[in-house]
Amino acid sequence: MSVVALLGAALLQGAVSQLQAPQPAMRDPAYAADGRLAVSIDGDVWVQQSPGRDAKWRRLTSGAAWDREPAWAPDGRSIVFTSDRAGGLDLWRVTLTADGGGPPERVTTDAADEMEATVGGDGTIVFTRGRGARARLWVRDAAGGERRLTTTELGERWATLSPDGTRVAYVQLADGARRLRVRALSGPSADSVVVGDRGAERPTWAPDGERLAFAAASPRGGIYVAPRDGRYVNLVTQRRGAPAWSPDGRALVATWLGCTGSRRRPRPTCSWRRRPRPPSRTVRRATPSCSIASGLGSTACTLPRPPPPPGA
Repeated sequence: MSVVALLGAALLQGAVSQLQAPQPAMRDPAYAADGRLAVSIDGDVWVQQSPGRDAKWRRLTSGAAWDREPAWAPDGRSIVFTSDRAGGLDLWRVTLTADGGGPPERVTTDAADEMEATVGGDGTIVFTRGRGARARLWVRDAAGGERRLTTTELGERWATLSPDGTRVAYVQLADGARRLRVRALSGPSADSVVVGDRGAERPTWAPDGERLAFAAASPRGGIYVAPRDGRYVNLVTQRRGAPAWSPDGRALVATWLGCTGSRRRPRPTCSWRRRPRPPSRTVRRATPSCSIASGLGSTACTLPRPPPPPGA
């Protein structure tokens, strides 16, 4: 496994210097194919102007609206995000320019809340429409046509398109459980269950399309990595966070969940103390390399990719 540089503190420092105290939390990390990172901070979307730990940050959206969940187009020229700027939650798109971003363009207009977008190379967007048990995954093509991804009547969330755009990983909500599943984007397809016993959420593909990282709240919280056939599961860190895989596949960047706050929606902050856990035959921990940035309710950390179990 390659040595991974510590990026967390450096990535955050540029954003910290452009914000007024008290500092809010980073959320929803997302990488462009060229290595630029996008995040949401206190209801606005921020992006790096160039790849790398010393890159400057730019605010892409602003105003009273609560903007979050940035999703890059594969060509890196635009970002689709979730916003309540028209009242309910809808998907919006902003095109990046030399000076920042153009005016946000509304993408969806349904009365139900729409969120958690992932964007394909041909302009296809897969997203969540509805909440709770009524949440369903929808596919919107570049011409604006929409269809359901599945035909089930179970809750569905957190879709993420594979790097080649042919498969969708998502989380199915059923009987109090969260199952990480994969299916083809188009044509008849039977789902395959990748992980069914970890309470999965917020999956993200590795750049090679062979592995998935995901967060879990219970029964053992943390960030995990599994191949798409689910033959093993690795625990990357014992703290629950939203992961984003670096374009070279060598590391994950994560912002912590559950202890975040902001100027608009204050919540208690908390510190992380690693607790020893008994070893497992199916779960192997990798040593996280995290850098903490003071003043933020959550932290973006770089975590080394865990190796697969022997013989996997």
